[in-house]
Amino acid sequence: MEARWADLASKEVSARLASMLLLLLEIEGVVTPEGHRQILAAFRSAFPNLHLTTEDVVAEGDKVVSRWTARGTHQGDLMGIAPTGNRVTIKGIDVLRTAEGRIVERWASLIT
Repeated sequence: MEARWADLASKEVSARLASMLLLLLEIEGVVTPEGHRQILAAFRSAFPNLHLTTEDVVAEGDKVVSRWTARGTHQGDLMGIAPTGNRVTIKGIDVLRTAEGRIVERWASLIT
């Protein structure tokens, strides 16, 4: 499954993602839906052509594991880092624990 970052940023999808998913980077203290929307906006601005590809998803019991790849070009400021024009690839694995239809815990591993 592949998604353009701009598509993920639509109001409807952003609201759903913010309420259901933790983002690629877990930044200490940013745990509210609004905080997630702000991080999503920062990455969307810095990597306007970012594509996310879900490589695998496995679910069992209350756990969901996903392996994904994100690719894009650093074209805008990101938390004080000036644009480099470099193409970036990040691979990751997320393990999510759900309860009552919501994500309640997340463990992640990123490879840059």
